[in-house]
Parts: sequence; structure tokens; C-alpha cells
Amino acid sequence: MRLFLIAIVVVSVFLAPLSSTAKWRPLKIHGGQEKTLNRVINDVKKTGRNAIVVFQLDSTLVDTRPRTIHILQEFGSTHDLPSAYRLQPDDLEHRSIEAILKKVGLNKKETEKTIEPLKSFWKERYFTNDYLRFDVALPGAVAYVKKIIQAGASVVYVTERSESVREGTERTLTQFGFPMRRAHLLMKPEEFQGKKDADIKFKKYAVSLIRPMGKVVAVFENEPAHANQYRALLKDTTVIFVDTDHSPRPDKPRDEFPVINGFLMD
Repeated sequence: MRLFLIAIVVVSVFLAPLSSTAKWRPLKIHGGQEKTLNRVINDVKKTGRNAIVVFQLDSTLVDTRPRTIHILQEFGSTHDLPSAYRLQPDDLEHRSIEAILKKVGLNKKETEKTIEPLKSFWKERYFTNDYLRFDVALPGAVAYVKKIIQAGASVVYVTERSESVREGTERTLTQFGFPMRRAHLLMKPEEFQGKKDADIKFKKYAVSLIRPMGKVVAVFENEPAHANQYRALLKDTTVIFVDTDHSPRPDKPRDEFPVINGFLMD
């Protein structure tokens, strides 16, 4: 099966990746993580070739923080902020852009002067093919998706990325060895641009495309609101909450969801 691409234009909030509200622990194995991951594989085997497993791409299979860090460091190198090289991915946790600029040594006045140029600098780079090359696969993610394919399922990668970065997204998937056969890549269509709660509406639309593909055995999602919506729309599907990072929305994942930190097993 060929990799299918559906075009998107993404609506993004400036520096949304800096608005993480969780601590990344991709090397930690959450209690019950291996059991959860193996259960999905077993459910796929029971379902057979009709099985579908859905993976959110960013912050579930792929870590985009290195992309943000590179842009911030590049900004520092071109705007006389050498202390930007101190920044590490974990510095993005719970931090506004103001807090990050303070961390690199700017006072309030300097921060106010720097924010707008940084916004423009970031927007020009973040959603481009060239900068997607700084993304990395989460530990164990590639191996796990391969196991899902080997067990008999097709997989669906869901992302809010724009059509303009199709090339870079495919390159990332290929570079790290994510399966490209028996795989679908769903990307947010232009019709959702500018709408309130665009990502939530897109995920609902994605479900309408996924349902006819087969039996959705499991969904892996890092955004609590999106995970909750998958549960509402796919009653018989196992929804796994991937505890990496997520937007600052107040939504909490349902208590019933199995939780994983990543895809490593003992």
C-alpha cells in the first residue's frame, strides 16, 4: 500500500512548542507501559489485516523540540545573543517566550525589544522543509510502529503540519525508518484554516477518513483534548495517552486512558 498524503494548511500559534505543560521523559518506562504496548500488538493480531492503528506524529512519534532550539540558537547567533546556546530542549518546559529570553540573560526592556523580531524569525523557519530535519524520532517509536505493521495492521500518521512541508515530513519518516508502506499520512486541509478550535475539528474530520479504512484498534495521542475526542468518536477503540508535552489548554486526559511516556519496553 502506498503512503497517502492529504493536503493541509496549518493554523499555528506563535511558538506553540514552547507552551508545553508536561515534562518529557521518553527514556522512562511508565508503569504498565510495556503491557499497554503489547496489548495493542495482540489486539492487532486478533483483528487481522483489517486493523488500523493511529499515531499522532508530533510529540508522539517525533520530538520537534530540537527544531525549536536550533531556531532559537540561530537567532542568538545573528542577533548577538550568544547565551542562546545554553538552551536545551528541557528549557522549553512550562516556559513562555519571555521566560526563555530571561533565561538567556535579557532584562525586561531587552525582552520587549526582542520578542517581535524573534516571532518573525521563528515563523519564517519553523514550518519549512529545511528545518524539519532537526526533528528526531522518540526512542523506540520506529521499532514499535514496525511491530504494529508486522502484526498485520495498517497505520495512520496524523499531523497538523502544512502541505508546504510534505517533502520534509516524508523525509523525516524515511530518515528514521518509519514504515511507509501500509501507511496513510493525514494532514489538515486548508478548509480548517482560521477556524476556532481548528485542530479539534481537524481530528474529527480525520476520524471520518479513518473509519472506512478498517477497524481502528488503537489511537496514540499526546493532546488531552484530542485524546478525549477520539474516545467520544471511537467507542470501541483503545486510546493511549502519550505523556510527552501538550498545549496549555486546561483539558485533562480521561482517567481510563492507559498512559505511556514513549515506546521503550523492558
